[in-house]
Amino acid sequence: SAWRGSWKTKKMVSSETLDVIRGAMGGLREATAGCLVGNEECAYSFDSPYSEGGLFTNLKSFVGAGRDWVVRDAARSGGVLYAHQKWRVVVKEATETEEAPSVLGVGVAGGFASEESNEVRKERSLGVVAGDRVELVPLSEAPEFVAMLVHAALDHAGGSGPSSAAAQWALDEGPPPASKYADGLEQVANAPKLSADPTTWRCALSGDTENLWLNLSTGYVGGGRDQSAFGGPKGSNGALLHYEETGKRYPLVVKLGTISAGSAEVYSYAADEDGRVTDPHLEAHLAHFGIDPKGLRKTAKTTSELEVDANAKFEWSAISEAGESLVPLSAPGFIGLVNLGNSCYMNAVAQTLATVPEFRAAYSEPGSWFAASRAGRPDEDLLTQTAKLVAALHDARYAKPQAALEKLASSLRRGEGEDEDAAAAREPP
Repeated sequence: SAWRGSWKTKKMVSSETLDVIRGAMGGLREATAGCLVGNEECAYSFDSPYSEGGLFTNLKSFVGAGRDWVVRDAARSGGVLYAHQKWRVVVKEATETEEAPSVLGVGVAGGFASEESNEVRKERSLGVVAGDRVELVPLSEAPEFVAMLVHAALDHAGGSGPSSAAAQWALDEGPPPASKYADGLEQVANAPKLSADPTTWRCALSGDTENLWLNLSTGYVGGGRDQSAFGGPKGSNGALLHYEETGKRYPLVVKLGTISAGSAEVYSYAADEDGRVTDPHLEAHLAHFGIDPKGLRKTAKTTSELEVDANAKFEWSAISEAGESLVPLSAPGFIGLVNLGNSCYMNAVAQTLATVPEFRAAYSEPGSWFAASRAGRPDEDLLTQTAKLVAALHDARYAKPQAALEKLASSLRRGEGEDEDAAAAREPP
């Protein structure tokens, strides 16, 4: 740990401390819109206002520093006055009226709940570094000018800490674009008519009855891509194979079971689209195969809806060796990284590198890298940020308490045994 020295909270400020404050006031400026202010996370560690020692923001450089780093940061920057904040969470009791998520997002309307939905009590003070000591001074006892600077730094938006997107994000792709292949779509003559009875629909390649896609040019019914690796239904890839075997001439497909009046999931296999699209002429194109959308109702979930279900009903048994009695573990060297949307691959690489002894030795101890790091903006320095990550993965402070792990495991296990239709379907058809 880089922490060295003592920690004091001063209710009555001594004349010596006031002398230090007055002597350090020269040259200080208010944090304005153009400043990068580290008021959300330490530049050297993952300490935040929620951490035991809170977070310090240097009033000279605006660099954020956790309790273990504030003395070292003061020595490097020459700034000894810090805006200090300590946040405490008051957990709200869950209500039985909470609705199931309908959006693939966290902390947004219709999405999954965020920890930030709990009540947060926030305290502010002035941090004063004197040698190897850190004193916390109530703002009511600090000079008015300094108290104003503290509030300006802590109220500053768009700082250099982690974006609030880490606690609130949503997969917002917007409405699918209209396919350029919809206008003048070629439809083969004498195409087969599709039965209005969904129970008769089959994949022409495998005979499967789910995850079926109708080619809007040829009338071919084929299975979507195999989604079983994510717990979803299997797929024959028949729809995609048909597109390739016909010279990639007929790119538009619609998912059977999602067709209703004014709505359907359409996908384009064309290389320049390769994604979800809309077909402005879908009703006319379906009529070519004897399908009237007005007479159909939605009976299958779209891939977006299946993704939401997958996150809500994650099968714990898939990663916990079903049938085994396992104990959740979090300790130095066994600390996980939060997945933000699609960062799991990067997280896996970082975890692997952190297990290499030479790599860990080069970055985990400040003495091996601090002197060579960039002083002005450590939060933008690759060396500092690499060391920050590696050290955190081996720091007991970031290990989850056993009680929290048991609670997480219990909540995940409640998702076992869900039907196949509710499992993840993350791949396109």
